[in-house]
Amino acid sequence: MFRSLTSSYFYSKFFLLNTNSSAYYERLIRNQCLSSRELAELNWRKRKKLLRYAYKSVPFYRRKFKAAGIIPDDVKTPDDFLKIPFLTKNDIRENLADIMAMEVDKRYFQVSTTGGSTGIPLRVYHDRRVPLHAIGWRLLARWDLAPWDDGAFVFRDVRQSRFQDLAYCAFWWPTKRVLLDAASMTESSIRCFIRKYKCIKPRLLQGYVGAICHLAEYVDDHCIELPPPKAVWLTSSPISEVQRNLVEKVFNAPVYDQYGCGEVYWLAAECNQHTGLHIESDIRHIEFVKNGEICAEGEFGDIVVTDLENYAFPIIRYLNEDRGRLIEGQCPCGLPFPLMDHVRGRESDMIRLPNGTVLSGDFLTTIFDACPEAVKMFQFIQNADYSIVLRFVPNKSYRDYRGAIGKVRNILLEKTQQQVPVLMEATEDIPSQGGKLKFIISKLS
Repeated sequence: MFRSLTSSYFYSKFFLLNTNSSAYYERLIRNQCLSSRELAELNWRKRKKLLRYAYKSVPFYRRKFKAAGIIPDDVKTPDDFLKIPFLTKNDIRENLADIMAMEVDKRYFQVSTTGGSTGIPLRVYHDRRVPLHAIGWRLLARWDLAPWDDGAFVFRDVRQSRFQDLAYCAFWWPTKRVLLDAASMTESSIRCFIRKYKCIKPRLLQGYVGAICHLAEYVDDHCIELPPPKAVWLTSSPISEVQRNLVEKVFNAPVYDQYGCGEVYWLAAECNQHTGLHIESDIRHIEFVKNGEICAEGEFGDIVVTDLENYAFPIIRYLNEDRGRLIEGQCPCGLPFPLMDHVRGRESDMIRLPNGTVLSGDFLTTIFDACPEAVKMFQFIQNADYSIVLRFVPNKSYRDYRGAIGKVRNILLEKTQQQVPVLMEATEDIPSQGGKLKFIISKLS
């Protein structure tokens, strides 16, 4: 009875009062009923429309297409689409203003900053006109969950005051939600989270892979019994089988791997068959390339992403520096969306303090989010004595880069509770390994 009332209130609040969310969600659900052929045709129509728009309204793409000798009318087939030049992180960093569509009102630009798994900070914009939360609701429906279900979440807790905490609770009422700050998981914060978790008995547990695994280790080591959720939703980095087995054993619930990046959310996710990740191809287009060419069947390659929904800040054929591969064939679940394998290539480790506190790599990747222009790249090294070195390549053309770096050091001192030395080390370059920058190097035994 209570769940029925909760769903009615949620529906009234989010759907009746926000018709854009309602219409978008219903369209997403209808797309799941398309055939694979119809879905591919929809994807292609959206790509062509986006190319025409970007050429007309976005200075960066108009220059880029002209330099490559391409106009949208030349792109008549999916093979022609492969002639479009790649978009790189450096392109975004150096042409941020010129990628913003000229005809879109500034209030529709939602800033997003990401440290990325490669340790190179980046700022992009999402389109506020797209109700992104509705995409997550579609995933929940696949897992026999609903957006009004009670949930437990292990992410960065951005609430800075008691007022923000109360506002958050009021916004989601009567749904019950409990949060654990993945930025600094102490024994006391974990125990507090577990107490609240037991009280609300959440149907969903969601969070960063590394943080949820650390929570699972704690629960397992202390022989704590928790009411099982309906599903555990993991994101932000690849999931190893060891991690999946641990989480499923401890929480007695299936794990669902969901893939996205800060530049383009909601790229792909598992269904209950766990045969791979379904690419959300009605709203995203994903390619896998090697040396600039589409990969052979079963071959891993660089992931190339096109966001079919973001018209404020178009992202077309973007090399996001992750690696993956397409899985041929149809999933037994019956969904028309193509399948991809689990992502490879991300590094998201942890820094551990002498008292057992953990700073998750998922948090550390965001350490420069408030001012990504201050550095060009960064990397953490933890030595055998627990001391931490933050190596960074300063962006000396940024006026207040020293101030931004000082603020980051203060954040680290606060999060480490000054238990260990924190050294900030400026350098001219941070060498990569196999084309990828290892984000955290730990020398702890």
